Amino acid sequence: LTKSYFRTMWRLMIALVGVSAVASTLLRAQAKPAAIRSLNTQFGGTIDFESSDYRSAKLFGFGLYSTIDWRPHLGVEVSLHQLIDSDSTRKLRVQTFEAGPRYVLRLGSWNPYVKLLVGRGSFRFPPDPRYPANGSVATLGYTFWSGGAGADYHLNRSINLRVDYEWQ
Repeated sequence: LTKSYFRTMWRLMIALVGVSAVASTLLRAQAKPAAIRSLNTQFGGTIDFESSDYRSAKLFGFGLYSTIDWRPHLGVEVSLHQLIDSDSTRKLRVQTFEAGPRYVLRLGSWNPYVKLLVGRGSFRFPPDPRYPANGSVATLGYTFWSGGAGADYHLNRSINLRVDYEWQ
């Protein structure tokens, strides 16, 4: 092996080290992340208000919801609502359970979304005014489609505020 061979190899090694140093910053390191979050989950409670077509009743109550987003913009929502009539003499009650897909935009602390849900509900009619002692006239079970939109605001890593509107 000659002196020129070692000199050529030395120059080649220096060139490869230089190219590697520059290329790694340009290629932004080709390594996989050590850990990624595959699901974004959320659980919460709601205070619900509803305006019913039946006798112009104003209903209020509570709800529970859960969302699971398995893609950055796509997920599913499940919710449960229990509402009662603000006029206690009518004893009107509505319960619903809904589930369906939702599409979310991630805009910093704001996450606006739209959703399309299918659900099952029960509507308890008030007593007949002619026979109030007999109690509820009937409870109607029904299946429905619901569309909605809203936004989640992240107060911190664990707490969100939600504004939501649904049309059933």
